[in-house]
Amino acid sequence: MKIFSLVVMAIGALVCMASFAQIDVGTLSRELRDLRREGKAEEVLVRLDKVSAEQATDTRLVGERVQALLDLGRMTEAMELTVEVEPGQQVGLPLAIGQARIFLLQGKTEEGLKQVGQILAIAPNNIDARVAEIRGLVSLQRFSEATTKLSALPEGAPSALRRRVGIDVDLGRAQQEGSDPDGLELAIPRLEAALARDDSRLDVRLELVEALIRFHREEKAEDLVLEVLEEATQEDEWSLRVALASVYRSGLRLEEAEELLEQVLDQDPTHFGARRGLARCALKGGDLEQAEERLRSCHADRPRDIPTLMTLGEVSLARRNGKGAEEAMNKILEMRPRHLKALYVLSRGLRLQGRDEEAGEALKAYEERKRQMGGG
Repeated sequence: MKIFSLVVMAIGALVCMASFAQIDVGTLSRELRDLRREGKAEEVLVRLDKVSAEQATDTRLVGERVQALLDLGRMTEAMELTVEVEPGQQVGLPLAIGQARIFLLQGKTEEGLKQVGQILAIAPNNIDARVAEIRGLVSLQRFSEATTKLSALPEGAPSALRRRVGIDVDLGRAQQEGSDPDGLELAIPRLEAALARDDSRLDVRLELVEALIRFHREEKAEDLVLEVLEEATQEDEWSLRVALASVYRSGLRLEEAEELLEQVLDQDPTHFGARRGLARCALKGGDLEQAEERLRSCHADRPRDIPTLMTLGEVSLARRNGKGAEEAMNKILEMRPRHLKALYVLSRGLRLQGRDEEAGEALKAYEERKRQMGGG
């Protein structure tokens, strides 16, 4: 009887999979879109794994897979799928939006927003495009505009999506505020409130850890990491260990920090955060040559990574290389024109080169933006 039941269950499962594989692609794409907007990206991927090989190549479903992967932070996999699209091939809106999102995540904000604008010109109420536009404005630190766009999302936008995007806006504000020591008193409560709204947001938790470190509250930062470390997925665990290493580094526990980072690299020799963390340990320990060497390697792999560029600027200043600091900060300001710390470091780099007038202009821009910070 037990064997018979198992056979019936197996046949039933095969029938379900067969019928699912033949579902109309347009209907399936809409169902997956709705799931994704509700924050169920993992479920989207599970369902996509069950479609037929022929349907899996439909650009509408490829687009849904790309966007689900981006929602889960798996950009490398998402980029590989977009590369497979032939040049000039007509793609559906989901994939076009996914491509625009990749541009935004790569720091190619103007290019991403341009593509989003083209999509909105033909589909002005597309929720995914509207959300991508908001995230692009956050990248440009245009928070007031982003907040206005968020409140104007079409009625069909689920509350879960509105909450996630609202947290994205708050995270962006906090990152800007926290880039200046005087802004940490604004950034930390904002991040704490965002984490209270959704304590599963690892990006918010890690940003809060960094803000607490800069505010010299290492004990609380360590608690934030340890309370979720044991139950974290493997990928999240590595990110949390890198964050814990930052706590140790701040407290001058450099050997413990380096040991943690080496453990991560033993599991994943390419882990970017761990490699960057070792460079920061070298900087903290006063080995400027090794710090710069490691940072250059990181920069070669991710030329638009802002924390790497910022640390390169700090190393350049420590080595009295004003030109190096200037170049690194200008790259940041191309992506984040209102980045407070980049403006300040730029002024110091220019000053080292004897370009006092330009340094004064950069410092003036920093002070003006700092005054405006509260208003977004």
